[in-house]
Amino acid sequence: MGLCYNYGGFNYRRSSQTLETTSRSLIYNNLKLPFLRGTVSPYNYEAWEQKVESLFCSYCVREEEKFPLVLKSLSYEVNVLWDCKCENRRRMGAQPIKTWSLMKQSLRNRFGVGNHEDKYKAKQMEKSLNL
Repeated sequence: MGLCYNYGGFNYRRSSQTLETTSRSLIYNNLKLPFLRGTVSPYNYEAWEQKVESLFCSYCVREEEKFPLVLKSLSYEVNVLWDCKCENRRRMGAQPIKTWSLMKQSLRNRFGVGNHEDKYKAKQMEKSLNL
């Protein structure tokens, strides 16, 4: 069952699915994700990712709608990096990244999240061995 309303002497009927889509698009137009800057340390990337995830959770964003929203929040520098990565994947014949979870994994690899402690410890070890 849909909503029926009168506009200018004409009767219109809207399905509940159309109403839900319209209300979701209004919410997403108001949703402002923080920008991911080009010179990001692993710590800053992790903080950005946590902010984005908390906004997605608070707005109840569906999985298929997360990816396009995140694409809008990339700064120019990161967007260029992302385009190059997508182009390289296309040349290699790999499937394009179309989900937030795959994009998140790729960005984590790009910004060194998860292994930055190991890199730091390795540098500290090198410095101590060179002394």
